[in-house]
Amino acid sequence: LIGTQRQLMLDLSHELRSPLTALKLQVHGLARAPDDEARLRAVQRLDAGIERATPLVDQLLLLARQQDGAGPALRSLVLMDVLRLALADVAPAAQQQRIDLGLLITETDAAAVKDADAATVHGDVNALRMLLRNLLDNAVKYTPAGGRVDASLQRQGASVCLRVEDSGPGIADAERERVFDRFYRVPGAAATGNGLGLAIVRAIAEGHDGTLEIGRS
Repeated sequence: LIGTQRQLMLDLSHELRSPLTALKLQVHGLARAPDDEARLRAVQRLDAGIERATPLVDQLLLLARQQDGAGPALRSLVLMDVLRLALADVAPAAQQQRIDLGLLITETDAAAVKDADAATVHGDVNALRMLLRNLLDNAVKYTPAGGRVDASLQRQGASVCLRVEDSGPGIADAERERVFDRFYRVPGAAATGNGLGLAIVRAIAEGHDGTLEIGRS
């Protein structure tokens, strides 16, 4: 455990170095601005840099907490409610890419739909919301414009199965396990990112006694 925590801290330090260096350069640019117009541009660049760095810091802190076993007390919650919140979080990005994002109802049995809609799990609502948001955001990022991303929820015995499907290119077999590693990005990937999204998904899932499986797109 100590070795794992030490490696995590080294990874976090390395990953934070680039955005902090960029912010420092932007502050220096602001200090050297010769006039109001240049100063305004420098302030805008600094603000944009902070906007990019803030989500990274939030993700790193959550990842550290999940892998350390820390966090708020778990409670009983309705997973469908959390899924709807995550869908709302990702909706603006999907609209911008003209992606049809929605909740897929595959069951024809009304009782089965009602059962899935009321399915409860024991968990941390904020962590599960990030897990769902990361999965959906990842699907939106890698789905070509005009595509489709669907989320569905089904009860399977004592478990609950969440599925996110998209019309994107999918992940090659050789890459499917590596995408869960911290800071790993698939070579040649068109979308930008820091390689933390799926690592956080795995940490949260494991913290909730869940399992993950990546299939074909």
